Amino acid sequence: MARQVTPLPKKPKVKRGQSAASLKRKATTLHSMVVRARAGYRCERCATVDGQLQCAHIVSRRYTATRCDPFNAWCLCASCHRRLTEHPDEHVQFAYATRGEHGYAALRACAYAGRGAVMSAAFWRERVDALQAELDGLTR
Repeated sequence: MARQVTPLPKKPKVKRGQSAASLKRKATTLHSMVVRARAGYRCERCATVDGQLQCAHIVSRRYTATRCDPFNAWCLCASCHRRLTEHPDEHVQFAYATRGEHGYAALRACAYAGRGAVMSAAFWRERVDALQAELDGLTR
């Protein structure tokens, strides 16, 4: 008698554009838009509306757990962004002034706790949905 082999279930197909990587990119773009809109399209450090406004992460964006957290970013002009990047002591002082010592510590703890984690497409979908809802609320 021939041995019966149970076929393996087929891998579910990921719809084009719905991979974790593409959702991460979309979340990053929405995050930047939320941060700029929340700041009224002004630099949060010098209040300029001139120049290129950038989404500046307080805790590095390499930490996935806080990468797209709106509390983890400022809207800065290129000059202020460069200044805070090149002067870590001023970066920390500005973080304390804008997020509070406890808020900054909580951001760092959350970022470091999730270090090395690989986030799924479902995680990024939730982020995209939340950021889109926040952006919709800010631009009404």
